[in-house]
Amino acid sequence: LHSLDALQLIYHSLINEFYFIFVLLLGSSVKYYEVGNEYNLNVANAYYPEDGVQNRPEDYARILEAVYNGIKAANPQAVVVGGVLAEMGGVIPADYLEELYACGAGNWMDCVSVHFYKHEYNPGQSEYKAIEELKAVRTVIDSNSAAYGDKELWVTEYGWREFDGYK
Repeated sequence: LHSLDALQLIYHSLINEFYFIFVLLLGSSVKYYEVGNEYNLNVANAYYPEDGVQNRPEDYARILEAVYNGIKAANPQAVVVGGVLAEMGGVIPADYLEELYACGAGNWMDCVSVHFYKHEYNPGQSEYKAIEELKAVRTVIDSNSAAYGDKELWVTEYGWREFDGYK
């Protein structure tokens, strides 16, 4: 066993135990848990900082698995919200979600969420683009439903920027 692999096993075990205890303490007062925040964005990855690899879907899938199992062990009725995708270059990355599913992440989320912000507001155009992007994400979810079950698509953050330079 490679030392980095051993550290990852310990790390995921600790994540699992933390969420198990956390959810036990909260009891039934919290029903929904969104796991992570925009992991698909270009931020340094904690596992492999030395090789410059960033935000790999398989890493988020492993974290999602540990969190999901901890939450469900403590509260089987809790809803685990995964994906939590942010726009990249003005587009929701449906391809990143497809990679998450390829890593087995469909096993460890009850629904898929996106954070959806438009950088420009053009009446008529922005709404159309938003609908098309959400349809692309929905298509990925539907294409994986046979293997992972049907999942709802939740938009958990949404808006248009309204500060100087974006009006």
